[in-house]
Amino acid sequence: KMVNDLILSKTLEEQGISIEDVLGKGGFGTVYSGRQKIIVDNDVIERNVAIKTLDPKAPKEIKDRFVREAKIGIEQKYKHDGLVEGINFVKEKELYSYVTEYVTGFNLREIINRDKLLPIDFSSAVIYKIGKILEFLHDPNRSIIHRDIKPDNIMISGEGKVYLIDFGIAKIGFERDSIDDFIAGSIYYMSPEQIKGDNTTPKSDLWSLGVTYYEALTGEKPFVFYKDGVNYKQRTDKILRDMSSRIISPRKFNKKIPRKLVGIVRKLIGGNKILNLPISRQYENAKELTRDLQKVLHFSNGDADETIKD
Repeated sequence: KMVNDLILSKTLEEQGISIEDVLGKGGFGTVYSGRQKIIVDNDVIERNVAIKTLDPKAPKEIKDRFVREAKIGIEQKYKHDGLVEGINFVKEKELYSYVTEYVTGFNLREIINRDKLLPIDFSSAVIYKIGKILEFLHDPNRSIIHRDIKPDNIMISGEGKVYLIDFGIAKIGFERDSIDDFIAGSIYYMSPEQIKGDNTTPKSDLWSLGVTYYEALTGEKPFVFYKDGVNYKQRTDKILRDMSSRIISPRKFNKKIPRKLVGIVRKLIGGNKILNLPISRQYENAKELTRDLQKVLHFSNGDADETIKD
């Protein structure tokens, strides 16, 4: 019935969008591949699109996440090469549909699982590209905190383009918001303030990126967290205790990692008492991160693109 509702949707038809196939199903929705006819210089051309749909029975918090992601994807001021372009959002007969550009490739989680230990240049180039995306998002004119940076949400297309995806729990604005009370995301990658339900800031995204970078370089997570079967408070208490210890140096897992890159990781997953590092040593913003990566690896934005393609 959901497919029929989409096919019969006049709004989608008016956008020149048609359904082709099912790409995947989740607990409360389905993603379809499709085609959209658009007019360019008086010529009609077709492009591939993805159509995400949400079950009308989905809980309110799931619907809110769906709408939030669509809002960020569609608004012009959030357009960036490293963000999947939102094309259209439709609410019809209690059915939510969100149409985006269609990106194929692998997420960083799949690549880590497949290769375990990734080339240092490749890992660093991907983190550099995400750093550039965060520069864009964290700009005061946009003020977006992603709040769910992890390997699963970093997509690398077949052409070697890097995307940051899934803005379902993103926060618009740097001040404390009601969404900070909604503790969601992947606990392995959450910053301490997010775990505790405190205000999340651009530094929270940098923390999560640091955990991701550590894992991409080593194939391991920097903290040993919890065992299955314990309740949320037990898990979070243990995580915060584990974070009070210094992380194991990435070089223990890969001696080829330059010491200067270890310093970058420490400045991402640090800068406060939990790692016994002075506050001044934490990155203030994503621009400081990308600047340091450029200095250590001697590459420009274009060089990073070529490294990922290779």
